[in-house]
Amino acid sequence: MASNDVTRLATVTPMGVIGHEWTTASPGRAAFIEGGRFFLDKPGEWFLDRAAGVLHYIPLSSEDPSTAVVVAPLLTRLVAIVGEKRNPVRNLRFMGIRFENADFPLPAFGYSEIQAAHYQPATTAPAHVQSVAVECDWAEGCRFEGCRFAHLNGSGIGLGPGCRKNAIVGCTIEDIGGNGVMIGWRGTGKLSASGGLDADWADPADAPASNEVVNCHIRRCAADSRGGVGIWTAFSTDTRIAHNLVHDLPYTGISVGFRWNSDPTSQARCVVEYNHIYDVMKQLADGGGIYTLGFQPGTTLRGNRIHDVLRSEYAHGGAANNGFFVDEGSKGFLFVSNLVYRTSGGAVRFNQCNREWHTWTDNVFQDGQPAMLEVAHAASLEPERLTIEAWVQLSEFPRGKDTRRWIAGKNGNEWIEGHYALIIDGKRVGAYLNIGGGQANAFAALGDKEVLKAGRRQHLAMTFDGAVLKAYCDGVLAASLAVNRKRVPGNGPFAVGRRPDGFLPIEGATIGDVRLYNRALSPEEMSVRIRGGDAPTGCVGTWLGRRKPQGTGAVVEVEAGLEPAFRARMTPHVDDLPVTNAAGKED
Repeated sequence: MASNDVTRLATVTPMGVIGHEWTTASPGRAAFIEGGRFFLDKPGEWFLDRAAGVLHYIPLSSEDPSTAVVVAPLLTRLVAIVGEKRNPVRNLRFMGIRFENADFPLPAFGYSEIQAAHYQPATTAPAHVQSVAVECDWAEGCRFEGCRFAHLNGSGIGLGPGCRKNAIVGCTIEDIGGNGVMIGWRGTGKLSASGGLDADWADPADAPASNEVVNCHIRRCAADSRGGVGIWTAFSTDTRIAHNLVHDLPYTGISVGFRWNSDPTSQARCVVEYNHIYDVMKQLADGGGIYTLGFQPGTTLRGNRIHDVLRSEYAHGGAANNGFFVDEGSKGFLFVSNLVYRTSGGAVRFNQCNREWHTWTDNVFQDGQPAMLEVAHAASLEPERLTIEAWVQLSEFPRGKDTRRWIAGKNGNEWIEGHYALIIDGKRVGAYLNIGGGQANAFAALGDKEVLKAGRRQHLAMTFDGAVLKAYCDGVLAASLAVNRKRVPGNGPFAVGRRPDGFLPIEGATIGDVRLYNRALSPEEMSVRIRGGDAPTGCVGTWLGRRKPQGTGAVVEVEAGLEPAFRARMTPHVDDLPVTNAAGKED
């Protein structure tokens, strides 16, 4: 007891190093302790008494110790493909090989992980990276196909300096101590003078180029180093990570880039597309399905399906977990046709970077309950006269001081030049139009009757014919306001399910068959649509709409908030489902 009667708790890190404050044992944080024989109390647990040379093990009920096979890994590296800068190893092919059981002994100075299987003896010391069981340096055109990487205490497979046009295809990667795959592994090769955690190659020509990880099943990585990830790529160019199933991880699924600012590095033109990532962030905080760092010009994140990004009760402090965590310095990305839902935090989070540094097209982001689709600006989405129509079903009505919610609209908020929107306000239907910018040029047509019904699927629309702004519910005029001024176009995104600037997302709503026209539809034309008739002429955009899949007579309705419908709309493997583009035409 101290003299001021405040209890003081001394913590000791048996790993032998203090390290970064966020990864160090401290009062109030959960800790996982192992390595003592006295912890042995459940079947399946073991303890190795190294001094006595005795392994203590409590067998599972299904096991017979007299016949059980026990594997004690000795090697830290199972295979090394090491060429030379001017004489690389070329065109090796591994098919159906099992790379299993490798060790990662703790370094003499201890182990203090920073992130993604990188560690250092102290915060000011040079960084290290875990060993990989299969190491490739100066390898070109090599291929690992249908292989299994499992029970590896360090990281799985690493493509290091000089690796070009190599492929990891159709492999199973599971039960890995650190990262599953590392493209840009820096365990060998000459780095820049800093030698720090985010040091680039001293010679830019050493950066791995045109490598790919495709159609792999990656799970249960970071089994020992909890900050490890399924796939890590950095300090490489033209990497492609596509059609992989990544799940069951304590931290992030896929990590892209490794520089904590917007200074240029060799990392560029990475394509991360059509991956299915779920059940991640099971233990740690401050990560996501896909995590990015640093300036990476030409990088594309396309068609990824990310969901069930969790939040552990043991994750002390740290920010929420997200579908995309766009971290420090991230810049120059294209986000297109990604689907994110069921995340503990927002679908997307930015830290020391901002949304405007990137391009966004046709993404569906669901932040908790609200659903959102965003479409990038296009000239076709700025008609002088217009109609927005949508089918909407509300399970609940907006609550709070401000009960306005945006069904669909474009260009920031109602005070922004060119803003137009179909909205609801409580149980009423309305429309916004800004014809030139500023509050004085914002017009609102808001119905005075409560026409919305909970649980009922209703057709809502707004129109502007160049003179009058109108709002409709089920084909019946709900509000009308004379504007008599020509609208001035804007240049912001079109959004469904929230205001285009991100304010007031809608909750408890199913939104489907959203269409934009370059003219004002008549009530008669709306009645045809309500009865199931074809869309009238002038449609310039269709989103979350009813489409007939080729070769079938079934109608698939894709609506915000319904996960199976999202899957039909967004999952790239559903090849027979036509998807409309911003021009309303089938791709």
